[in-house]
Amino acid sequence: MTDIDEIEKLFEKHEKENKNFERIENPPSNHPDLCAFLLLDKLFPAKQGKIISSNDNYGICLSFSPEEITTISEEDVVYLNRCGVFLNSEQCLYCFVG
Repeated sequence: MTDIDEIEKLFEKHEKENKNFERIENPPSNHPDLCAFLLLDKLFPAKQGKIISSNDNYGICLSFSPEEITTISEEDVVYLNRCGVFLNSEQCLYCFVG
């Protein structure tokens, strides 16, 4: 199993991809946040994703545990970054919306 620190490094490594939604080939939606939610639903089908906080007008923190986050592949990290999702300092998947 991957360590949460390794996942943090992957998000940092692919930070330049953040909000480069146009680089996703054949997205299932024209909305980056919906594409991120669809991927997360595919990765964690038994989990009902919940918004656990909204600290500002730009994004939300999603309720995935560090253990769940460590199962995300590097390819998925790139995809999530392109959809405006990153891992914040509290080890929460943070999603830009709107």
